[in-house]
Amino acid sequence: MSNSNKFVLKSVAKLAKSAARRAYGAASFFDFHQPKEPANLKAMMRKFAAAIMAAATLATSAVCNISASAANITDANFNITIQSGLKSANAYSRRLKENDSSTYVNYATRADHTTPASGPYKFKCYVYGSDTSTSGLVDLSSYDQYGNARPDAVVTRGSIGYIYQLIHETFGDNAYAQLYGGQYQSYTGTAKGCWSSDSVGSGIVYNA
Repeated sequence: MSNSNKFVLKSVAKLAKSAARRAYGAASFFDFHQPKEPANLKAMMRKFAAAIMAAATLATSAVCNISASAANITDANFNITIQSGLKSANAYSRRLKENDSSTYVNYATRADHTTPASGPYKFKCYVYGSDTSTSGLVDLSSYDQYGNARPDAVVTRGSIGYIYQLIHETFGDNAYAQLYGGQYQSYTGTAKGCWSSDSVGSGIVYNA
């Protein structure tokens, strides 16, 4: 059977099914003679609707699972020494950046989600990126894709939010991310919270 014939037959089948569904229980769909309806038509339509819903649910689940599995969203602690006139790196290792999502910064708790975050009341947070786990890091959160400066990402203790950056867009699938911190106003000390290089969901964007 040719592709064109298959297309025509499938289209006719869809139209017939649609007409049967709308005509069910009506006096006469086209104002003509009303033939006796199959006793199981309603059951057939219910089964058809259930199959469509099941397929849609499965497809949505598959998309969500793919999205989640392709993101580095596990929380890890950060310790950043905030001092006057300097940007300091997180004391822990940089993390793989697996997609284009924003970086998640939690300055409310540590990674156990029980221990409170601690440190200066506010600090400037930056997300640096690299193409390997050991190569030089570049600030990729302070500018947008057009080279325009973004607002400073000022993180307040007790808050949870996100930082836009262009790490995965710049370096691709083998990219790495690292947090840096700088002084805001007169606040200094060691900022201790948690973060993930990738994220899901939405919320405050610190550098929007």
